[in-house]
Amino acid sequence: MNKNKSVVVIGGGIAGLVATQILIEKGLKVILIEKKITLGGRAFSFKNSESNENIDNGQHIFTKNCSEYIKFLKNLEVFNQVILEKSINVPIYKNNKKEYLKFSGKPNAISLFLRLLRFNHISYIGKLRIIYALIIIKFKKNLKDLDSTDFKTWLKKHHQTYETNKYFWELFLKPALNDELEYMSSYIAILTIKNSILKPQKTAFGLPKTDLSSLVEKNFNNILRKTNSILIKGKTVKKISEDNNNNIMKIELSDNTEIKVDSIICTIPFFEIKNLFQKSSKITPIINNVSQLEYSPIVCIHFWFSEKITDELYFSVLDSPIQWVFNVSKIREHKDQNKQHLVISLSSAWKWIKYDRKEMISIFSKEIYKLLQLNSRVKIKQTLIVNQPKATFRTLPGSYKLRPKNSTPLKNLFLAGDWTDTEWPSTMESAAKSGRKSAEDLLRYLKSL
Repeated sequence: MNKNKSVVVIGGGIAGLVATQILIEKGLKVILIEKKITLGGRAFSFKNSESNENIDNGQHIFTKNCSEYIKFLKNLEVFNQVILEKSINVPIYKNNKKEYLKFSGKPNAISLFLRLLRFNHISYIGKLRIIYALIIIKFKKNLKDLDSTDFKTWLKKHHQTYETNKYFWELFLKPALNDELEYMSSYIAILTIKNSILKPQKTAFGLPKTDLSSLVEKNFNNILRKTNSILIKGKTVKKISEDNNNNIMKIELSDNTEIKVDSIICTIPFFEIKNLFQKSSKITPIINNVSQLEYSPIVCIHFWFSEKITDELYFSVLDSPIQWVFNVSKIREHKDQNKQHLVISLSSAWKWIKYDRKEMISIFSKEIYKLLQLNSRVKIKQTLIVNQPKATFRTLPGSYKLRPKNSTPLKNLFLAGDWTDTEWPSTMESAAKSGRKSAEDLLRYLKSL
């Protein structure tokens, strides 16, 4: 393999960083192009002037089964900067009563079912219905045949009710797939369950103890500095030019700089990729498919309280507009634990994304005060709402066939991103998997020359 070949990676999100890291390990010089001034893609942070701290654009979590993302963190030597719990033990509130849903102990189905039976927020009959569906899922084969069916329909067919959907399936799948049950592909929903709930020893949450940008940026920049690779920030790729032999010849940046390329990995979001290629391109059919993918919003509401109001690292709430709450002060190990920074994470936030901000603050502050039974002595010192209109792609029924492979009809062009064919929903693990696969495909291509 000729290591002097010019390799370009477009996009400094998780997929682009993983691909770049792997290519550098193989001795290649990489030109990494990122349009923002920070790395991390859609998992990034920004400075909040009022609180003087870096705020994540969303509460990004991972789990023990995110092996590729964990490998990425370890390769960056930042794995000591995350919390990775030993088992899942979720505090869940319902009508001001707190129960813990524990998936720990022996990693087998019987242990899981016994622990589920102890969860008192669901009736005994409801728990038996859930166990029945989990057994069906555990042994279910030929999952791709289910891609055209929505998961709510699948659940109804398997004797699930409003209670089981609202208090169990939605509890985990709504934040995992960022959508409602009736808009989830049964294929992806069931794959997610197989990789999480049915692998309880692999489901424990991972949370960064620092902001997302700091987690990856410093050490990744160190890797680039130790090699001949180049990082170009603050510029976009305006055009990708092809020759008559199904190859990419060059790219043109937003400042009109042209870069000749021998091979390229493109990791930009699916809703931007169509702007880079001519309509006559060999990958037009792929672009036409990708253009049919949709996205779903997430809204995060930050509250800074005058004193500590909870000891939990995180918790979930049923029968409330609140979905999940994360204790930023505890996660980041803030020195002053007498004050507390909490963030409410709202998935599938179609209702809230255009909501009046003052009214949202009023609604959710009242919910928090009622839920945790706070008195008037506790004050909210500061608030912040972070809207992410295009947070994730949607795993709608029938959408999986729209997700492309990493290799393309253009011999030296490879695609990566959480939206490619990874069999995962829109997660950091999906992005990391695609980054590795695209880098491996590119290396095989270079060896064949």
